[in-house]
Amino acid sequence: MYVYRPSLILWLSSIDIKANGTIVNSMYSGTYYPYVTDPGLIEFSAKTETTDTISLYAQAGQTYFLKMGFKQGILMFRPHLMIVPESEAEQEITEFNYKLLREPGN
Repeated sequence: MYVYRPSLILWLSSIDIKANGTIVNSMYSGTYYPYVTDPGLIEFSAKTETTDTISLYAQAGQTYFLKMGFKQGILMFRPHLMIVPESEAEQEITEFNYKLLREPGN
């Protein structure tokens, strides 16, 4: 599974992505992170002024792409998490020359 953040919105701020309540990584604009997990139900979340969540039942041998976008909120932008097709994710990651986050926070 890959988690990525294409948006330039809040580009100086990192936003934590959590899986089942545990931080996966702090995502900056233009970064992606390979997240290895066991098969099963995973609830991803991200928070600014509100929390957005998305659930995925990960199957063994499958690759998934979780994109962190944003929507306009009352005081600031709100995270918007979505599972996207591999072709869309690979195009965005390649086109914008994203930085690979090797370890949480780096």
